[in-house]
Amino acid sequence: YRLVVIAHNGKGNCSISAPEKVKFASNKLTDTFYYYGRLSVNEEGATTDINLRRAVGAFKVHITDETIPEEIRSIKFYYTGGSSTLDATTGFGCVNSRQTENFSMKDGGRDFTVYTFPHEEEKNIKMSINFLDADAKVVKSFEKADLKIHQNKTAYTEISIADGFGGGGYSGGDPHAGADLPGAQAPGEMRCPRPDGAQHRPAGILFRLVWLPPMSHCFASGGMFFLFCLRRVTFCQ
Repeated sequence: YRLVVIAHNGKGNCSISAPEKVKFASNKLTDTFYYYGRLSVNEEGATTDINLRRAVGAFKVHITDETIPEEIRSIKFYYTGGSSTLDATTGFGCVNSRQTENFSMKDGGRDFTVYTFPHEEEKNIKMSINFLDADAKVVKSFEKADLKIHQNKTAYTEISIADGFGGGGYSGGDPHAGADLPGAQAPGEMRCPRPDGAQHRPAGILFRLVWLPPMSHCFASGGMFFLFCLRRVTFCQ
């Protein structure tokens, strides 16, 4: 058997037409983890451990303006170069997508994050950021044409509605200087960088999948899969 496990925070279920093509409702992505493996089952059943890994890369924007103009009601991200469909056999994106995300700014929010599945071969992301009024008309627009987003990483930048893009980055221990996604894994370790310098929760959930073969006429056509959580991890906010 080929086994695919997907963990995400989307509004709808993902659809798996094949392990090489996992799609998400309305092509909207959230923080997403995956597992892919092969499983052999005999008359005694089978047991395997499942270690979920993060598939997405993220782009985070912090708005630096002290006062947000009253006419601005929402922020729209439009970006190309990534994928909204996942190949679970590789953990990378498998199509060239045009992705759009909209967020309300009515509550005064200043931090916004969007996700994509990076391609295995590195591609630049072209990102357009539009600030919209109540009628969805553009008040201010900015663009980054050479943005790099990698799996399990956050590309971070600051933006001023008045002055445009400011500082930002990609690597480092402080999420506000550009950092790994919460719990990003380096080889041989599982860490979560925080501004206080402390290392917090790892990014991974270990499951055990157990196959129970037919035990009575009730399951004459096949057995049952049970999924147990061996180690539960709470992710950084």
